[in-house]
Amino acid sequence: MADDDDFVDLEEVDFGETIRGHQSGDVVFDRFKLKKLIGRGGMGVVWLAGDQRLDREVALKFTPESVRHDHHAVEELKKETQRGLDLAHPNIVRFFDFLQDDRFAAISMEYVDGETMGRLRVREESKVFQPQGIERWLRQMLAALDYAHRTAEIVHRDLKPANLLINRAGDLKITDFGIAASISESLNRTTGATMAMTGTLAYMSPQQALGSMASIDDDIYSLGCTLYELFTGKPPFYRGNIGLQVEDEMPPSIHQRRAEFKVDGAGDFPQLWDDVIQACLAKRTEDRPSSIAEVAARLGLQTGAIPEIGQPIDSSVGDVTRAVNVSVTGGQGMHTTGQNTVGVTVNATGSLTNLTSSGATVTATVPEGGGGYSVGHAGDRTKTLFVIAAVLLMLLVGGLFAYKGVFSDDKDDGGSDPKLVENGGAGPGVGKSKPPRPDPASGSDGSNGQAGTTDSGTKHTATDNKTQPAPEPPKPTVVVNRPPPKPPEPSSPFTVPGKFGSIQEAIDAAKSGDTITIANNTYEEMLTLRDGVRLEAESEGGVIVQADIHLGAALSARNCRTGSVDGIRFNFDGMFQGDPESVEAKKKVYPLLHIISSSIKVTNCSFSGASDGVVITGAGESDLDDCNASNNTLSGFKVERGARATLSNCVAESNGDHGFVSAWNGHATIKLSKGNRNGKSGLSLEAEGTAVLTRSNFEENNAAGIILLNGGNTLEMNGGKASKNEMLGIMTFTQEDAGAVVINGGMNKVVLDGVTVSGNKQDGGIFVYYPHPESVIRYCILNGNVGLGIYIGGEDGHEIFLDRNDVRGSIDGIMLEGVGLKVSVVGNVSTKNSNLGIHAGEGVIGEISGNNCAGNSVSGISPAVTRGELVIKGNTSS
Repeated sequence: MADDDDFVDLEEVDFGETIRGHQSGDVVFDRFKLKKLIGRGGMGVVWLAGDQRLDREVALKFTPESVRHDHHAVEELKKETQRGLDLAHPNIVRFFDFLQDDRFAAISMEYVDGETMGRLRVREESKVFQPQGIERWLRQMLAALDYAHRTAEIVHRDLKPANLLINRAGDLKITDFGIAASISESLNRTTGATMAMTGTLAYMSPQQALGSMASIDDDIYSLGCTLYELFTGKPPFYRGNIGLQVEDEMPPSIHQRRAEFKVDGAGDFPQLWDDVIQACLAKRTEDRPSSIAEVAARLGLQTGAIPEIGQPIDSSVGDVTRAVNVSVTGGQGMHTTGQNTVGVTVNATGSLTNLTSSGATVTATVPEGGGGYSVGHAGDRTKTLFVIAAVLLMLLVGGLFAYKGVFSDDKDDGGSDPKLVENGGAGPGVGKSKPPRPDPASGSDGSNGQAGTTDSGTKHTATDNKTQPAPEPPKPTVVVNRPPPKPPEPSSPFTVPGKFGSIQEAIDAAKSGDTITIANNTYEEMLTLRDGVRLEAESEGGVIVQADIHLGAALSARNCRTGSVDGIRFNFDGMFQGDPESVEAKKKVYPLLHIISSSIKVTNCSFSGASDGVVITGAGESDLDDCNASNNTLSGFKVERGARATLSNCVAESNGDHGFVSAWNGHATIKLSKGNRNGKSGLSLEAEGTAVLTRSNFEENNAAGIILLNGGNTLEMNGGKASKNEMLGIMTFTQEDAGAVVINGGMNKVVLDGVTVSGNKQDGGIFVYYPHPESVIRYCILNGNVGLGIYIGGEDGHEIFLDRNDVRGSIDGIMLEGVGLKVSVVGNVSTKNSNLGIHAGEGVIGEISGNNCAGNSVSGISPAVTRGELVIKGNTSS
């Protein structure tokens, strides 16, 4: 067995001086109340803290004191935090803010209540994992790394088991992207403590250990080291001169190392895995797999390619077995004109100026490259200081010139979305300064007119050229596609002068809380929403926005914490085809509305004629009300990659594939909505998607009302219909061809309560394969389905509870199949079926009791008596 007596969690080794003096109950940065110490080491200390402003728990990672006093190190950590803000993936720990005052520096991030994979490994009986035992976690890790490399263009630089957390829900989260490596480098520079990197040297590639700029190749090497340790109990090199071994030697095979440690079943380790891990550990970068996607493919762990945030998707339409999300290579990324800032909260204990008192709190917005996030605001006192500063600047510089120079945001940043070239640098667009964003906690989104809101509440309109004063405060006017405006009224406290020839010009001039009312017309634009800005059609449906979706979305919202869109029609009718010589470009298309890591509200809008109508992706919680997505070649509404969205009174009809899609850890709450007459299904759940449905209908679709593709999905449906579909009402579908695999063993959680599933034409009502043990179908009505009423298939570990359903007019009412499938079938009515009321196949276990199965053409219940571990009692069969 691998020896765990000498197990050392390298994350917990104290390699140097760290911040001391914190106690539970302390409040730091005027915002966070410390609860308990959850980690200590040379990379700093980590506290669980309560964010008193946003009422949530966070992890605060305090840097070592030597790093806190190193200006260069602090700037590097700010940059790493900013890069971390771009990581919006359900399997990556989220970054929130970089915090600094005259005593401490810390990074606030998502708190994960769980344990590291290193700790969990030690608890295994053999002290090592087997690949099949942690396949789900490995899929999540590979998907997260692939996303970070391809989409966010960030490398981790410190991948190891200690940075792989498993939360209480059983999901993997990767933490510390770039942070620990930056701190380690700073300690080496400031203290000369080469031991500061000892904790990660065992996972470093030869190139990284020699100081080369970090790259994807280094993460692939570290991935090999991580997998090697998970399966053997030790990293490839763990004793002696590790540095020389990393540079010159190849480690023994996993088979050899497991035999050395006397691991039970050492020879059973798959040779394929051993070969791939050894390839990752190659000394030369060119001998390693070229990408995480290649590693996943070679290990057979593809779960379907996750489309990149902000990247186009393949517009091809396959059959029902094709996962909607397909791989993308090349393609032009989304352009963003949002603010390129990172918020840094600074708490001053001394006087900032003669205008501030001791202990005042201000917020400084540092113009770093990329991201569009601004975090760490400090409340109304902050805004007061900004107001005072603005007044002084206007007095010093003079009137309107200073006013425009300080507050206007009409400088062109090239429309580019800064991208990290490697972990040490940034792409185009870095360094553009933008004004600070308002504090959402203080109501500065313009929704409540709270005191201290200095730049919100302005309303721009495209229906008049004159500034329209409004009471408390007066609101200036922005004109879209109208003659030049009249000079602004001098009494207006805030004006946006000049003519706006396009919607985007008005958006760029607006600030958080401003409303742009757009005159009825057709606009051929690709729009980028800014944080907190509201777009409003002059009349519902009177504004049409069209874009060439081969070049970009008609409207994209990236990193917007607030904002709204109301009453606009978004169309693509094939008018704009880009370069006719570029055949490849036409294969990549954007959705009409692309919500990326944002939380916005969309009402009374329609989306038609594109590939996908709406795609909501990345961290964020958006609301869509009274929206329609129709005649798109793929889906109407898609929620994916950790996004959460509530769709109320929405209609998704006549789309080529699916009406609604929830995929890749997406969570869709769908209320009072319709997904009808789509090419495949009204709703598709894919790759651990979740949908919670309330009184929503999915009818007349060409395949099924609702499809659960592969496993790991969750469907909860209260009321509503899945009826009159060509094949099935609700079905699970296992995709095993074309290199696809079943996720999570094919297990799906299905909870149906009071659903009508009737009149489906070919195969039946409800087909559930491999149900999760918490699956329940109760009080459902299944009448007149051709084929089977309810079919449940499974094996050991799969369970379902069928309670008081009414099943009539099918071939078999309820059919249960699979050795080890555990059922509880109680109080159902299954009658007037042309064959059997209830049929339980060989090997089904559990209970069938109190059911009314009279009036079926052949038999009520088969078998009619208890068999094996299946109890049959109290049923009516004649």
